[in-house]
Amino acid sequence: MRSFLIFLFTACSFALYGEARAAESLVAFDETQVTPQTVSPDTSERVTGKPQSSYARNPSGVSPDTSKADTETPHSEYYYNLGNISYNSGDLGRAILCYERSLHLDPRNRDARHNRDLAIRKTVDKISDGKSWFASAGETLAYALPLTALAPLALILFVGALASGIFFFLTESRGRRRLYFYLGLSLFGLCIFTNALILHWVYTDRAYRSIAVVLSPEVNVHISPEATSGVAFTLHEGARVQLTDEPLDGWQTITLPDGRKGWITSSSIEAVLPH
Repeated sequence: MRSFLIFLFTACSFALYGEARAAESLVAFDETQVTPQTVSPDTSERVTGKPQSSYARNPSGVSPDTSKADTETPHSEYYYNLGNISYNSGDLGRAILCYERSLHLDPRNRDARHNRDLAIRKTVDKISDGKSWFASAGETLAYALPLTALAPLALILFVGALASGIFFFLTESRGRRRLYFYLGLSLFGLCIFTNALILHWVYTDRAYRSIAVVLSPEVNVHISPEATSGVAFTLHEGARVQLTDEPLDGWQTITLPDGRKGWITSSSIEAVLPH
């Protein structure tokens, strides 16, 4: 029993350290919470199963001010609205790119996720994201609470598990010792689970660094970085790809979730997080 509690204390210490590092690296996520959308709904868009107000348009008909992204850090809602404008102007690839950028800044933006999924269903290339049901369920749980809530929760669970271990040693009653033992074990399990949710935020943030979206209406993916090389397959606007290695003379290696690989011209794609 004593060995188990020593293990419990050590494991919780490592969990607390990992939670602190994760919270520090992702604090920017929760700094992006802003006011609701500022563009009016496009009532002409027919969306099955969701309110029509999920899509928005530019009421004045003018082009969006993209200079904001170069002069200051945009918020999730900025890219969400920009995605809506791009979608309603027929620029499907740019819309998906903006929705992805919105979700990177705020993974809990349900409207951006909903609109992105609807836009993806309208793409020519029906490429699955490769996520299993278990992974999708874990993602839902991870984004049920903001990071600013998960981090303190992990700390509280850690303190609770540690306190249970201390009371276990100080209590002579067998019944109470058993109570503190199982309580500490339960809190320890919840602490590990909460830290796993935090690590999902970390993984998602890093995964976005290698994601790009095809913006060209149609582009060939070659087997080598030469226009005269054989065509491995063809992609269309809105397709999401994973970047591998560094660009080479205007070419970029990509990988699809189904395992297909090839070289694509760098000008036909744009990374979610520009380098």
